[in-house]
Amino acid sequence: MRLNEQDLHAQKESILSAAFEVFATVGYSACRMEMISQKAGISRSPLYYHFKNKHELFTVVCKRYFAFYLDKMDDLYNNEPNQSIYERFYKLFLESRLPLYSNGNQLSSQILQGGNELSELKKLHAEYWRELRMKDMAALNRAQSRNELRPDADLNVILDYYYTVYHGLRALKLQEEFADYSKLEALCYSAVRMMESLYAPDTWTPDKFRA
Repeated sequence: MRLNEQDLHAQKESILSAAFEVFATVGYSACRMEMISQKAGISRSPLYYHFKNKHELFTVVCKRYFAFYLDKMDDLYNNEPNQSIYERFYKLFLESRLPLYSNGNQLSSQILQGGNELSELKKLHAEYWRELRMKDMAALNRAQSRNELRPDADLNVILDYYYTVYHGLRALKLQEEFADYSKLEALCYSAVRMMESLYAPDTWTPDKFRA
C-alpha cells in the first residue's frame, strides 16, 4: 500500500529516532542498517527509500541533534532571562544524565574518532562546538553584567570548568555507585556551589534552586 505524505513523514521520523538510539548504543562503525530497520519496526526497503546509505542517515541524525541543542541554548537564554548562571548550570548538569544528551555526546565521540569517511561531519562538529561555546559565553557575559560573577572572573576558565564538570558527571552516571539519582543530583549541586564560591562576588546571595 502506497503511503501518503503524512505517513511517509511519520515513517522517516521513526527511522531517525531509531537510528539516533542505535548509533549511540552500537557506534557508527559497528552499526548495520538492518539494526536500525529492526529498531524502527520496518523492513529495509522503506529505510533505503528515505536514506541511500548509513553515512547519509548518520549525517542527518547528527545534524538534527546539533540543531536541537543549539536551539535549546537559545531557549534557555531568551525564555528564562531571570535564571541565574548557577541555576542554569545546575539544570544542565542534571540533564547530562538523560539518555537524549548522553546519546548526543556519544554521536560527538563517534564523529571525532571516525575516519576519513566522516571528515565533513568533523567540520560540522567543529562549527557546532564553536557556536555552542559562543552561546554559553553570551550567558556568562550576561551573568557578569548582572553581578552574578566577579568583574575580574575569567569567563573562559569558568566555561572550561563547566564543560569539565558536565562531561565528568556524564561519565560518573555510568558507574553503578551513581545509578542512584539522588547521589548524582548531590554532586551536581556541589559542583555549582563550588563554582559559586570561586567566582561569585562577596555580595552575592546564593540561589535557592534546589529544595
